[in-house]
Amino acid sequence: MESLKNIKMIRNFIKSAGRNILKNKGVYGINIIGLSLGLASCLLILLFILDEVSYDKFNQKADDVVRVVFKAEIGGEEISEAVVMPPVGPTLEKEFPEVLTAARLRKMNNPTLTYKNRNYRDFDFAYIDPEFLEVFDLTIIEGDNTNPLENPNAVIITQKEAKRYFGTENPIGKNLSFQQWDKQFTVTAVIEEIPQNSHFEFGVFASMNGYDYANSTSWVNSDFHTYLLLKDGNQYKELEAKLPMIMDKYMGPQIREAIGVSYSEFKDKNRVGLFLQPLTDIHLNPDFVSSGELKPGMDIKYLYIFAAVAVFMLFIACINFMNLATAAASKRAKEVGIRKVLGSGQKQLVKQFLTESFLATIIAAILAVSLVIFFLPTFNQLAGKSLQLVDLLQFSIVFSTLALIILVTILAGGYPAFFLSSFKPVQVLKGRFTASLKSNVIHGFVIFQFVISPVLILSTIIINMQMVFFTS
Repeated sequence: MESLKNIKMIRNFIKSAGRNILKNKGVYGINIIGLSLGLASCLLILLFILDEVSYDKFNQKADDVVRVVFKAEIGGEEISEAVVMPPVGPTLEKEFPEVLTAARLRKMNNPTLTYKNRNYRDFDFAYIDPEFLEVFDLTIIEGDNTNPLENPNAVIITQKEAKRYFGTENPIGKNLSFQQWDKQFTVTAVIEEIPQNSHFEFGVFASMNGYDYANSTSWVNSDFHTYLLLKDGNQYKELEAKLPMIMDKYMGPQIREAIGVSYSEFKDKNRVGLFLQPLTDIHLNPDFVSSGELKPGMDIKYLYIFAAVAVFMLFIACINFMNLATAAASKRAKEVGIRKVLGSGQKQLVKQFLTESFLATIIAAILAVSLVIFFLPTFNQLAGKSLQLVDLLQFSIVFSTLALIILVTILAGGYPAFFLSSFKPVQVLKGRFTASLKSNVIHGFVIFQFVISPVLILSTIIINMQMVFFTS
């Protein structure tokens, strides 16, 4: 019986809330529009942030993969590079049992591909070790799915490139010519497109077995992106601590031969070293290397700015709701007084007003999601993203939306609910409630809005400039 009574009470609250929203369409219309814009902005920024922090995490072994990078200070000049020397990967795999596999990538600039007397440009080409497919999830959808890069003249291409060169033809076994290098490669497999949230994107991968420079023993020239698959990625710092020994053993003799001084003497005046960078840190730590990155990164500090902007926009939307709801209290003061005279307690009134706030927030949330869906293509164009509608169904997005609805209900409806329900029936019915409206809280909210608005405008300008920089 008690549960039935509660259900009836909730139903009455909802009916009464719906009637009051329809009765005060102007105030609630402004409130709902303001809340929907704030929520839509939060959702778009949340989608952006989630995409940024998801880089390279689609790889199943991502937590156990690190990249070897080179840092030095030579002659007072700091050097920080994402590429290292050709023998680094094979040497570390040989020297340390904690390294399961080493895989290298060598980007080649401005290639020209020829098929059936037709030249193709504007694609990204790289040599990779056959082991690269063991480290990264490059899904083969056609062709050799065991070891497609074993042969020196083997090449694998993405679906997009396969359609571009061969149309409806079967690409497997076809030959692609690179006249500038006087080389011909045979297509052995077609792979899925590399996700955009990867720190590298290539359309054509050739076997490193056919690249002579990969066999170089030089510890002086840095040209290879080198990745290590570790037994336990959480212990990469322990492996990193052993790398100076490798530098002494392999680079030392070459330094002496190149400049005529011992490696210890060289280190007295200069700093050189190899370091390890977790795969999932590459995109959000672009300052770690100053050159050689395969794609522009995103400084994690800007994600904090984006998150702060989202929070402030939501707060402003909530403050607008509070101010308008509280300012409209004069229209509902007599209603509150009559309800109290008829026996309604403060708790019941608070529940009633929170129900109205919740209903308005639900409507605003539906409108906000509609706005996100409508503006998502434009947002993708501005942010250089390829976010899709299905991304809105992520657990984190759905959970965040529900959490925002509850948070906004409490923030936006809490103060008006307690403010309205605190009216004393005798004063209200005698018309002596206006003094209560002169609340310091309201004045504080208004001041906060005026203070935070220029901060948000400035932040928006900075973010826009940064996004132009990243996408240019």
